[in-house]
Amino acid sequence: MNSLQPPFSDIVGESSPVQKAIKMIWEIFANHPLPNNKSIASQSAAEQIVLHLLGTMNSIGMINAAGYHSAAVTLMRSIEDALDCLFAVVQSDINANKWLNGELKASQAARAWTADKVDQSIPLGDYRKNIRHGLNKYSHCSPNQTSWNIYRKSDEKGMCRLELNYQHAVISKNGYYVDRYLCIHLYELMDSLPLYYSEYFADKEERRKLFEKLKYDIETIIKDFLNSIGSDKLYMDTPPELEGLSNRK
Repeated sequence: MNSLQPPFSDIVGESSPVQKAIKMIWEIFANHPLPNNKSIASQSAAEQIVLHLLGTMNSIGMINAAGYHSAAVTLMRSIEDALDCLFAVVQSDINANKWLNGELKASQAARAWTADKVDQSIPLGDYRKNIRHGLNKYSHCSPNQTSWNIYRKSDEKGMCRLELNYQHAVISKNGYYVDRYLCIHLYELMDSLPLYYSEYFADKEERRKLFEKLKYDIETIIKDFLNSIGSDKLYMDTPPELEGLSNRK
């Protein structure tokens, strides 16, 4: 794989299951679905959060495909916050009203909706906390953040040096990692939505089947990528383009 690619050369089109899933979720919430708890506050808060969440996902995809990788990873934390707030407000009318009144922080939302849940043999709250902690380094301007715009360049003698991406090209490895991490966020959204909107899907068999098919296709994309890099997890603490140059903590 070349270190640099032209911008937008590998951007996914409308036929991608990722784009189809985002479009479907957008259409679902544009029709004002009521969550299982029947709360108008939950309905209102969820619609506001989902619109922001999907807009952020689309924005990350676009700026990543344009080669602005540090900006893309910076927005990842915003997706984490939005996911936690979304699941908290559809779980509880109390949480929804707190959020609408500006009284529910994302960290509080994370604790609220993950209480007593277990994912992959560990408490879901701890799992979410670890993800948020891993993205904290991108919340402020730092070398960890800006290093996503650095790539390796080899000269005629085979010597390698580090260059800043002034060409606004796509750093291939970094671009793929951001894209696949975005897929993981989308999968997480699709995995939990039916739990809180099961009554909405109850009389929409065809839509539910398509939703599950797209979720399966996205899971396949994630698994295939993890297999290709020989890992069971996707680490974002170091730009993959620079792996081997510094030790992961």
